[in-house]
Amino acid sequence: MQEVRVTFDYLAGKVYKGGNISPGLSMRFRALHRFTGKLPLASTTEKISSPGKDTFEAITAGVINGLIYEINEYIRTFGKKVC
Repeated sequence: MQEVRVTFDYLAGKVYKGGNISPGLSMRFRALHRFTGKLPLASTTEKISSPGKDTFEAITAGVINGLIYEINEYIRTFGKKVC
């Protein structure tokens, strides 16, 4: 299975100014499970409760909202850059 990643590219008009690569959703879920020792392996679900009411909901909300916040911050930050 190929891991999906999130790629952020900064363009000024048609000029590529750089970019960043970030972990995809499944890698984020697996990292929380693998590197925390006691958190279960969660995944995306149709229902997302934020804040989470149990461990699975908290992990799901944290991963998905974290990626949403990351995307929004890149948009905000890249939008302010003048290169």
